[in-house]
Amino acid sequence: MLHIHNGDSTANTLREFGFSGEHLAFQEVLMEGPTPGGLSPEEWVRVRAKFLTEAYELKHEDCKKSLLIQEAALARFTKHDETVLWFEHDIFCQINLSSRGAIPG
Repeated sequence: MLHIHNGDSTANTLREFGFSGEHLAFQEVLMEGPTPGGLSPEEWVRVRAKFLTEAYELKHEDCKKSLLIQEAALARFTKHDETVLWFEHDIFCQINLSSRGAIPG
């Protein structure tokens, strides 16, 4: 089972309570910065890492590594028998969900 969370806090809490499976804390801030369509996964990571490192003064390699781990986990969600999305109704969560096709429309 794959649990995709809206951040570290939820992921850590559910781990502490013993929820089994893989836990992925979705850490993108898609409501800020460029989110161009039609990019390869490598191009997407490059564009987002550039923005995030400049906007939040992150180390580029750490940011890129985190994005690559996140993208790899999302790409293999079909390998799990079940995927549970732990998101809320706020704009942060809804943008992240809609960017991955979780919301029809």
